Amino acid sequence: MAASFANQKHILAVRNGVIAAVPLTIVGGISLIMAFPPIDPTRVNDNPNIFTQMLLVWHSWASANMATILAPFNMTMGIMALFVAMAVGYNLSISYKMNPLSGAMTAAATFLLVAAPSQSVVVLSKINDSMGYPLISKLGQDALPLKFMDAKGMFTAILVGLLVV
Repeated sequence: MAASFANQKHILAVRNGVIAAVPLTIVGGISLIMAFPPIDPTRVNDNPNIFTQMLLVWHSWASANMATILAPFNMTMGIMALFVAMAVGYNLSISYKMNPLSGAMTAAATFLLVAAPSQSVVVLSKINDSMGYPLISKLGQDALPLKFMDAKGMFTAILVGLLVV
């Protein structure tokens, strides 16, 4: 009974969709490890050994390049739900003998509509004290909120990937 449940089209699509995201989690995890070396410089004694010195050099390098090191983390883990929605839609389309690219793109677009509808934002550095509301509103730009694009949106991504196809 468990084998027939595990071989059901939708369960297989969810499993394969989440498995497809594993390489992204590995890349994000490696960049996170590189950004935060396992040492606290405030707790190092006056005469550190060679290993501690290497960790201190790593810590200073990571502190100086934090934004660059965390970019892969933000681009993988930060939008993980979007990748999962695409992968679930892709895999379910294959099982229904549909065009898999269409299933993936439709799932991604629908997930963006559901979880991250476009909003108008104004960059604070462009505003000065002499501007009124009409001038500030003209500075608005479209942006996608990323609040539910990470693990918080994973369940929604799976549902959208399944329902869209």
